[in-house]
Amino acid sequence: MGVRIESGTLTEGQMVCAQKDNGQTVIGKVVSIQNNKDSVEFATENSEVCLKIDNSETNIKYGKDFDDSFLIIPFHSPDEQYLISKYSS
Repeated sequence: MGVRIESGTLTEGQMVCAQKDNGQTVIGKVVSIQNNKDSVEFATENSEVCLKIDNSETNIKYGKDFDDSFLIIPFHSPDEQYLISKYSS
């Protein structure tokens, strides 16, 4: 799946979800990132990359469960959200 990173950094192993309006759907884990057909470990702001996402646990499908009108954002568990809010100030 091709994406443009609008802000932040995306890394291999990161869980991602599709977001539209107020709803989120967990897609899976980023297993590889390619930039100009070269494998990279991360993608930074304003880069356009191709993602391979392991969705074997979620079985979410592009075109059926989400499409290009959704934002792809990092998924954070409640514990991760707590830590982010606690240490980001």
